[in-house]
Amino acid sequence: MKLVSPAVWHYADNMDIEIRELAPSLIEDYLGFFDSQAFTDHEDWSYCYCTSFNIEDEADKETDEAFAASGRDVKVLQQLQKATARRLIEEGKLTGYLAYVDDQPVAFCNARDKAVCQRFHWNAELDPFIRASGTGKVMIVACFIVAPEFRNRGVASALMSRVIADAKEQGYDAVEGYPRLTEEHEKFDYTGPKHLFEKYGFEPVASKSVVSEEVWGNGCRIMRKELSGPELSGLSQ
Repeated sequence: MKLVSPAVWHYADNMDIEIRELAPSLIEDYLGFFDSQAFTDHEDWSYCYCTSFNIEDEADKETDEAFAASGRDVKVLQQLQKATARRLIEEGKLTGYLAYVDDQPVAFCNARDKAVCQRFHWNAELDPFIRASGTGKVMIVACFIVAPEFRNRGVASALMSRVIADAKEQGYDAVEGYPRLTEEHEKFDYTGPKHLFEKYGFEPVASKSVVSEEVWGNGCRIMRKELSGPELSGLSQ
């Protein structure tokens, strides 16, 4: 994979991957991607619009109450989450990057300033553990969602490259990610695998093991890439 312009990566199978920063003008692309492509291989996640890291506590509570009042109808939850995603994008609270192939969105990376992130994990132990780590101005890579037919084709790498480059340009001190402790691939591996972070020069700074039904991968590790150096390793890979 090689960079052919500031926003386009060319992959070995002649696939060009264009990365666009999420903005209100891309709302319909964003929602369409989640509606039709993101979870075709596990529709039990079809209600997810990647709002968990960004939704305010009160709004989250209101969603839970409306979902409960519906008799826990997943279709109702899907519409609630979709409306929340639309609002958060319009307000600039849901941020990140969409990846495009042939002008169609095929993936999303949720990237956000750590200082304003609403939550890092649903687990009561892991959320404060991540929140307390590190110092300085930090951009976090919270989540990757790649359409099944585009996985293992360089899309996540292209997204990561753009996050790192923009974070450095915007004056961030570091980028952090929170991959799971397990190395075994699973469909809930939305935080990105450890080897992806290693490829881009992230270093492990801490880890926490948690055994719980709500924690896939047995916990998480904090991976951090300092941006003070003149070169950004991994960007030309």
